[in-house]
Amino acid sequence: MDDPVETYLRATVHADVPALLGTLAPGASLSSPLVGGAVFREPEDLGILFGAVYEILRDLRWEEHYRDGRMHTVLGRARVLGAELHDAMLLETDADGRVLTIRPHLRPWTGLSAFAIALAPRLTRHPGVLRRAGRAPTAPPGREKGAIPTQDRD
Repeated sequence: MDDPVETYLRATVHADVPALLGTLAPGASLSSPLVGGAVFREPEDLGILFGAVYEILRDLRWEEHYRDGRMHTVLGRARVLGAELHDAMLLETDADGRVLTIRPHLRPWTGLSAFAIALAPRLTRHPGVLRRAGRAPTAPPGREKGAIPTQDRD
């Protein structure tokens, strides 16, 4: 069986949303790099978000991948509306290796702005997705606000 993180990365490059969704653990979430505190959690919402994101990105390539136990850092580049966009994404996996949390960190400002401009009209068609992402989460045990996350080491 393929490593879910490698499958996830390959699916993003090919804009294969069904394959990408197949790599996610139950309860997976994505923290918005655009709106502080917004977290996409529902599988259907993640599908809409991923569809919109990978529709607008061009020439996506992942250049480096580092792993420390269940934490992965991947560095990549893409273009959006002609602007260069860099991503330093943190992925946390569950005990089975499936993607549990996704935390993109995008730069530079011109690429981030182009990303926001291109993404906004696609997501505003789905106000429920945005409303749910803005709600305060019900944290699983050990992840309460202020709790310091710990991870199992391989």
